[in-house]
Parts: sequence; structure tokens; C-alpha cells
Amino acid sequence: MPGPHSCSYQRVGSAEIVYFSIFQIQKVVIALGDFMNAQCHACIGGTNVREDMRKLEMGIHVVVGTPGRVYDMISRRALRTDHIKLFVLDEADEMLSRGFKDQIHDVFKTLSLEVQVILLSATMPSDVLEVTSLFMRNPIRILVKKEELTLEGE
Repeated sequence: MPGPHSCSYQRVGSAEIVYFSIFQIQKVVIALGDFMNAQCHACIGGTNVREDMRKLEMGIHVVVGTPGRVYDMISRRALRTDHIKLFVLDEADEMLSRGFKDQIHDVFKTLSLEVQVILLSATMPSDVLEVTSLFMRNPIRILVKKEELTLEGE
């Protein structure tokens, strides 16, 4: 069984999009977790800090959250980065353009060099490229042309 915090996932945007996205991701992970015996918890600002800490201390396999709350949980030692195996940063271009750069950097600085980092971004502005060069080892870039994007799952 993986460590208590084997994956951390962050997603941000406008407030409504943030909460919707986080809860959508959490819902999918919980559905998968039913088959894999994995636990998921959403750590987002504006919710009960003590409840987040209690859940994390019980042992969570997947943490979905916003950069500020994830970093807060790391700072409080409730989210132990030594157990994180995979870190996914979704909508990186959006997060960096909306002023989360320092929080994202703070989170990355706490991660072990052994953590696998996946960075997802619709565009590749200089801020996103900087993150890849600072926090990723030998990154592989997969570029998709706009006209090849589809939601059909083919």
C-alpha cells in the first residue's frame, strides 16, 4: 500500500473553476479509489484547516488542492512530502499568470528530487518553461496542435 500521501494534485483558476475542478478531480479519484482502496481529500482555502490536518494525519493516498492550502499543510507538517511520489501541476500557465508563482515555487522546494512531476499546460509561456527548468529533471515535452485536441477520448 502506498504511503499516506503518495500523490498531490493542484488545480487553480477563478474561484468557481477552482472548486469545481478540485471536486471533479476528487470525485474521479474517489471512484477509482473504490476499486483500488485509495483515499482522496481536497485541501482548499476557505475550508476547515483542522479537518484537513485530521484527514491527512489519518493517511490519504491522493491530495487534491490549491497551492496556498497545500503549502500550508506542508508547513504544518500535516502533509508529509517524504511520502509524495507523484506531483501533478495542472493548468500551470493559468496558475502562474494569476499570481500563484511564489506559492507554487514554495511547494516545489519542499519536494524530494525523487518525486515525479507532471506539469500540464494549454500554453508554454516563459513562466511555465522556467518551472520545468527549475523543478523537473530531463522533462519530456508532449506538444499537441490545437486542431488535434478533442474531448472524444479517441
